[in-house]
Amino acid sequence: MPEARKTAGRLPGPMRLWILVVPRALVLATIVLSALAGAQSQNLTRVDTPEEESAMGADSAPPGNWRKILPQNRANPAEGLSEEEIEALDAIGYLGGYEEGPEKIGVTIYDPKGAYNGYNLYIAGHAYEASLVDMNGQVVHTWQYDISSHYNVPPERRYWRRVQLLPDGGLLALCERAIPGGGIIRLDKDSNLLWSSELEYGLHHDLFVTGDGTIYALGKSFKKIPSLHETLSIIDDIVIVLDSEGHLLDRYSILEAFKKSPFAEDMLGKIAAFFHKIDTTSGVSEAFHTNTIEVLDGTLAHRSPYLKKNNILGCSPTHHNAWIIDGETHEVVWNWFGPWRNIHEFTMLDSGNFLMFHNYGYNGPNGQVSQAIEYDFLSKEEVWKYQGDPERPESEFRSWTSSTVERLPNGNTLIVVSESGRAIEVTPGGDVVWEFFNPHRAGDEKQFIATLFQLLRVGPEYDLNWLNDPSAAPK
Repeated sequence: MPEARKTAGRLPGPMRLWILVVPRALVLATIVLSALAGAQSQNLTRVDTPEEESAMGADSAPPGNWRKILPQNRANPAEGLSEEEIEALDAIGYLGGYEEGPEKIGVTIYDPKGAYNGYNLYIAGHAYEASLVDMNGQVVHTWQYDISSHYNVPPERRYWRRVQLLPDGGLLALCERAIPGGGIIRLDKDSNLLWSSELEYGLHHDLFVTGDGTIYALGKSFKKIPSLHETLSIIDDIVIVLDSEGHLLDRYSILEAFKKSPFAEDMLGKIAAFFHKIDTTSGVSEAFHTNTIEVLDGTLAHRSPYLKKNNILGCSPTHHNAWIIDGETHEVVWNWFGPWRNIHEFTMLDSGNFLMFHNYGYNGPNGQVSQAIEYDFLSKEEVWKYQGDPERPESEFRSWTSSTVERLPNGNTLIVVSESGRAIEVTPGGDVVWEFFNPHRAGDEKQFIATLFQLLRVGPEYDLNWLNDPSAAPK
């Protein structure tokens, strides 16, 4: 199992895609060109996909990352597009739009007997802030810190992308930006800054903390690779390893990890085909768009040598694959191009199975519905699935981007549907025993909801003595 599950919990999985319902040519141009725009190689600016841009214009959201609340009967954003157009959009890794936001706020369902009780740590696109709330949604503690003096962050990125609660009540927060830019900060329980990492690798999406305090994160680097594309500057994802004080210990390329693996031919072929399918006029594109990093603790090595200690899990929504990198040789030792379209949060379970959020899911009666799916690691057979409540609107379990899954100690599954601003806890039988809607809204008519990037259950296995300390009183 992953080491951090034993201590401070999983740091789940990326991004926000905004597309207005406009004529198909404009939709295609907006997504493709915006997703690939930006970044002169000399200033190493990271590509910002449309999903990473805020709503603009008169009906605009405030700084941060927000979704517009639209009527429940809004059409599927892919409806009316040709197969060729859909394929081009899908090649980018995201096909989405303004997702319907809910009118509900806070905790709307809570079954104390069926739920795994504790607190809930969450972050959203509204601010540099993390909140700890009880099972009824009451805030018991917050962490806040404006990182703008440390990192060059534009208005649309004014939030924390991932956080990790530490045993002393401190917090690690990943601040996503560009190359150079972004990083990780360490706060104490009272939101005082203890350190900030000084990196130039454009940290993004996810971070993971092992039992000894080592920090793993995802970064980006630019390179020219004529064998993949003659002219493009290619953005490669890299694994970043820091010590508990934020000092760089190691870094290595995910592309190079594939190149020296048995999967090199297939992976490089898919990347090259992807580059030749998309509009490359911007001169830059991403090889993977990796959105998950997780480090194994070795307790499952008896099931497979691929699951040995310090091996690293990752996944790509662009190529619809999940992989394991050997932590010593930095070589991909396991890879699966699965039956999915756009995935997030590839995570190992104590059972040796793995769980993931399948963003594109399946086509329901009134639109696409996402899925949470569990697979047997060895046979790759599906063993469990949740795909929403047929009695509820599809939009409540649909997120084209981001989203996370976490298996709780009682066997329930905690699922974050990022674009809906919703988190639910479901039983193995699919019953919802806890439901939470992000309370952070904006706009004259509260027509925007902040994207819910992460929500973790902080159960009785956590040491929360710091919370009972008078100096840690709710803020």
